[in-house]
Amino acid sequence: MARVDTLGHFLTDVADAIRTKGGTSATIQASSFDTAIANLPSGGGTIEPAEKDVNFYDYDGTRVYTYTKADFIQLEALPEAPAHDGLTSQGWNWTLSDAQTFVTTYNKLDIGPYYITSDNATRIYIRLNDTNRLNPCLGLNLTGTATIDWGDNSSTDSVTSNDISTTIRTQHTYSSVGDYVVSITGGDLYLSGATTANSSYLFTIDSTSASYANCYLDSIYKIEIGNNIKNYGFACFAHLHNLKSITIPSYSVNMSSNYEFYYCSSLKFVTFPNSSIIPQYCFSDCSALEIVSFSKSVISTNSYVFAKCYSLLRCIIPTTNITTLGSTTFQYCYSLKEVIKVGQEDRISQTTYSNCVSLTKYVAPSTLTRIDANAFNSCVSMKIYDFSAITSVPTLASTSAFNNIASDCIMIIPDSLYSTWSTASIWSSFASHMIKASEA
Repeated sequence: MARVDTLGHFLTDVADAIRTKGGTSATIQASSFDTAIANLPSGGGTIEPAEKDVNFYDYDGTRVYTYTKADFIQLEALPEAPAHDGLTSQGWNWTLSDAQTFVTTYNKLDIGPYYITSDNATRIYIRLNDTNRLNPCLGLNLTGTATIDWGDNSSTDSVTSNDISTTIRTQHTYSSVGDYVVSITGGDLYLSGATTANSSYLFTIDSTSASYANCYLDSIYKIEIGNNIKNYGFACFAHLHNLKSITIPSYSVNMSSNYEFYYCSSLKFVTFPNSSIIPQYCFSDCSALEIVSFSKSVISTNSYVFAKCYSLLRCIIPTTNITTLGSTTFQYCYSLKEVIKVGQEDRISQTTYSNCVSLTKYVAPSTLTRIDANAFNSCVSMKIYDFSAITSVPTLASTSAFNNIASDCIMIIPDSLYSTWSTASIWSSFASHMIKASEA
């Protein structure tokens, strides 16, 4: 049933807005709204709304709208995405109907925006602050002709190619330090070209094919994708250590290779492309990454996707098609508190949750049949492993699966399997942690 606005709802909304702007959780009476508004901080800044069950993010990771589950299910329309100069909003990566269905079952969701550049160009924002390094070289893989505007009122360069396997490198000299926007129009661009995960050809020091001198990669701090990107290739954004934000358009572009955002250590948030694959090492070593918003289109994942994402808070993978997460998916995700994975899971791969020191509960699906070595190694805060839905004792590959288990951590076992489970090979090492489901 949709929410019917009443005077009570209106007053509550006003009070919530005042609390958000003022950064307080205090009770505010309607009679004191004028005083509370007068005391709000000046300067035009905004304070993010407090996190709730359903959270909407701008492309830079700013939370812009939040809802409780109950309020979100009553919405009749999604809120408007924020407006930005030079960008055209393409809406959110979830429809209202799909999002409400998901939240009804799984209680939480993180929603992100799609944007495309208003002029259809792909723009790379760079900051050059060293007078000895004013000669970056841009590498493009493309078919057709692309025009490069270097953002310093100089003449443009044109690049033509019919071979996407060859990286075309174009060097430019800036006259002074400063911030510039490199704008690329035309062509079918394939963002790839690096031959190892430790390098990228997006911005290099010169135009020689043997060069792996990536000192200019740290200059890139923002990217806005236009309509000319046809593929996110191998390590296309790897090692952009100062990349703080990237806008993603709604049209489908598969991430068919690996290491796309590898070591983007300043990136806080990503609306994942409308793609079916989460590649291997996709976000590995993105140490500032907190949230990735996936759409329903994701159908498969690979190994090491979030390894060493020290700031990742939660992960929602909204697909029924993934039955096994890749090995080491969340290894060393020290801040990870929650994983919501739709569908059944038949196996927990090696080191999937290793060193996830903030996880406190794991609920196994009924289909779980195997737990590999080091799967939950050093999950020292884990309080509960809930195995109560399982109908037969799963294979445990090694006691290392639960290395450093907390002394007060419990394993909830189905009553009918308790005797068999607690004496099973390898499992018997953890018999002291097991309790019957009826006693939990």
